[in-house]
Amino acid sequence: MTSTTAPVTLGFHTSEQVPFSPQSPNMSPTTELFSQSDRMVTLIDLPGNHRYVRTALRGLTGYHPDVGLVVVSEDHRTGLPVHVQIGVLLGMGVRIVVVINKIDMLSPDTQAVTDMLGVLASLGLNGWEVTHSSQLDTFFEGDQSGVPVIPLSSYTGTNLHLLLHYMALLRPPIHHYSHHVELRIVKVFRGNKLIVGGTLRRYISHVMLGVSSPWGNSCMWVPLRTGYFTQSWSTVSTGGKCPAILSPR
Repeated sequence: MTSTTAPVTLGFHTSEQVPFSPQSPNMSPTTELFSQSDRMVTLIDLPGNHRYVRTALRGLTGYHPDVGLVVVSEDHRTGLPVHVQIGVLLGMGVRIVVVINKIDMLSPDTQAVTDMLGVLASLGLNGWEVTHSSQLDTFFEGDQSGVPVIPLSSYTGTNLHLLLHYMALLRPPIHHYSHHVELRIVKVFRGNKLIVGGTLRRYISHVMLGVSSPWGNSCMWVPLRTGYFTQSWSTVSTGGKCPAILSPR
């Protein structure tokens, strides 16, 4: 168990085939990952151990994921109580899906899914067990109310296709042009000028030179794709990464 926040990107086809991620020895290069996929899902692995609560909260508030994947296993006793983790996600307005892992280690009389549905009900949530991929199709075609609960085994691969199907159905969030720009700060670099990097949570931000920031300093936005200042207008979409360079007036 470490206190790091590790992002990993997976690619998906409409056919639900998952291109290999470039981080593994037998996986395709990053260029192939992007060229062979029609959508990308970035996974942010947050620590669940109670000793690293601050790191988990920093990852959640900084990256602010669109969906929270709560993984509950047989050996989760050293982690935060599951209702606390779900409560944090609820407070941030993040959609939730619960995965019960290691079902191959559960005894036949264990009511893991029933117990989890009870936890969700105590938080005012309508949980439901996913047993077939068609349930997820109906879920995404509707208003996506309720919390899917997917029992699986990462060791035997049982029901793993249900989780992959859920991820393949995810779509990017809708841009809200009427909202103010909201940048979640993840990193801070101090030098001659203050540079903060983060994730654009709401709205579409254009690159502008000499923009006044709320705290009285001039502010310039630069998308990471270009890596340099440009006189032309560039766009950073919601969920995109960009640093803001602040300089005193």
